[in-house]
Amino acid sequence: MKLVLQGQYQTACQQACLAMLADISIEDIIALVGPKRMDQAEHDKVFEKYGVSRADRCTNVMGIGLDSLVGLRKRDPTLMLSLYDCMDANYGHAVLLHEGNLYDPYLGMNPSWSWSRHIALAFQIRRK
Repeated sequence: MKLVLQGQYQTACQQACLAMLADISIEDIIALVGPKRMDQAEHDKVFEKYGVSRADRCTNVMGIGLDSLVGLRKRDPTLMLSLYDCMDANYGHAVLLHEGNLYDPYLGMNPSWSWSRHIALAFQIRRK
């Protein structure tokens, strides 16, 4: 998978993740759905057009067990993750975990994060 950065689009982390999954430019995704936070219908539009699918529902990432990040990685090589920050209620960010590498559309490959950030949700992704 090739890293796509969100660049000038401050709120387009989801679009950058979808561009990585579809192996296209972020501009192609933005032309389809715009640069703002995406809803489920917009995700579905991109997935259908570019042959990507995901699980019907997200998984709440737990500390241990099958729904831990380790457990999810064992089941699925590609996950789209939602990040939150316990110090900033307005913070939300999307990243991809693919074959053991973290693709962050804002910070690049395998970044380090502040202690206050945590992964809360994971979507299992299927690329065709």
